[in-house]
Amino acid sequence: SKAEIIFKPLAGSYNAPFSLPKRLVLFQPDPNTGLNYLILDYLNNTGEYDAINNQYKFNVTRHVQNLFNDKIFRNTDNNLGFYLAIPSDSPLTPSRIALDTRKGIAGGFALKLYYTKL
Repeated sequence: SKAEIIFKPLAGSYNAPFSLPKRLVLFQPDPNTGLNYLILDYLNNTGEYDAINNQYKFNVTRHVQNLFNDKIFRNTDNNLGFYLAIPSDSPLTPSRIALDTRKGIAGGFALKLYYTKL
């Protein structure tokens, strides 16, 4: 089993002097403070820009499995969503990303679930 979330930048939204970020970071909101909180898959994610496919891909397998387990075995909904951030690098470089998250359009973002039918 595997779960991925993929973000594709909005076409035409990235031009000089503001190119796309080299990488992004995926967090979840802390349930108490609402601030950035690490997801279970944090150490397995680089969020580097893939120029060939024009996307950023994150492995969220452990995070999604934990959400399913909490719901099925504890009847608890811990799905708090995600925060997507551009990390500060040294040296700082100007960058930006625009995402079109309207339903039914090409691009934006996608959640891909891979599983084996038993």
